[in-house]
Amino acid sequence: MSAAQSTMVRSPLGLPKDTIVLQNPNPTWAEEASHTIQQLRNIFGDLAVDIQHIGSTAIPGIKAKPVIDIGIAVHDLAAIKSILPQLTAAGFIHRPRRDTPDYSMFVIGDIDAYFKTHHIHIDPHDSPGWHNRINFRDYLTAYPSKAREYEALKIELAEKHTNNRSEYLKGKAAFIERMFTEAAEWKKTRRSK
Repeated sequence: MSAAQSTMVRSPLGLPKDTIVLQNPNPTWAEEASHTIQQLRNIFGDLAVDIQHIGSTAIPGIKAKPVIDIGIAVHDLAAIKSILPQLTAAGFIHRPRRDTPDYSMFVIGDIDAYFKTHHIHIDPHDSPGWHNRINFRDYLTAYPSKAREYEALKIELAEKHTNNRSEYLKGKAAFIERMFTEAAEWKKTRRSK
């Protein structure tokens, strides 16, 4: 891990590639997310419409992999090219996704050692990807029973697929899609009130 990366990670975070280990909720996750969000705000400036802590470490009371997910909504994904040098200098590693042109990803960690501590997801601000990520977190936060159902599924899958991230993700896919649908409907009813 480079000096820039090691100074960014201020709490015990991270997992080797393909390893699935869930930890009890940790208050340092929110602190680490806040620290990372501030760094990203300083780099992105007006390019970012919004930056938020997302994923399981942002849902209160549930076990999660100790990897911080941050979502960034932007007006223009192509504009990220202009800040690539600053992101790289700050320890953010670009992980282009050719299969998803309307999405970009960065990680923090040691790619050579296959060890990641943060995932940075970048979507257009009006995209389904952005809305799904935010709605999912908000919905599971508002409905702890749904969060516990998600946690139980993750625990079961982590026990079966401790060293197979791909199978772990496949096992969660149907539940997550169902939550995206429920969360979108929930969000609509909240807006109409």
